[in-house]
Amino acid sequence: MQNLVRAILIVATLTPPALEKEGVRISVSVRSHIYTWEVANLDAPPITLFEVLAYQCYSQLAPDGWSVEVDGPRFVARAESQRHAILPGQSKVFTARTQSAGAELGRVPASVAVTSGDREALTDRIISFPEVWGPVCKRRSMVALVALLVVFIAVIHTVLVARRGSLGTL
Repeated sequence: MQNLVRAILIVATLTPPALEKEGVRISVSVRSHIYTWEVANLDAPPITLFEVLAYQCYSQLAPDGWSVEVDGPRFVARAESQRHAILPGQSKVFTARTQSAGAELGRVPASVAVTSGDREALTDRIISFPEVWGPVCKRRSMVALVALLVVFIAVIHTVLVARRGSLGTL
């Protein structure tokens, strides 16, 4: 029973709650190398843009009526028209597949643009989410640190064995 409780606690800490801000909710799920962001419009003006940093991604997909732009690590999806926007009470799903090497789960910034006004004078307002789950670059410095630590331990071990051997021959 305790193992079950521990497993539930681990999963709960790895699965962040949906983030809500100014009438918009972003939920993230990760399955294997596929990241899925669900953007829900709770009570904001129509959402016409979704942007997230997604390192080492390919095959970015957006809903019908949305165009996808990839600019380096930026995954940007735009509604092609107001009728394809995410209206209050609706949600849409955006996905990206990561390469198996070079990316790991981390926290990345995301944002949405909400459009308000009449047809002649539409204005966009950006709502930023500083930290949502997404793929981040693997920290290469940690790999180098582990390699240096192994070399250091091997040198210390060699020195200790050499000293022990020289003490035993006296």
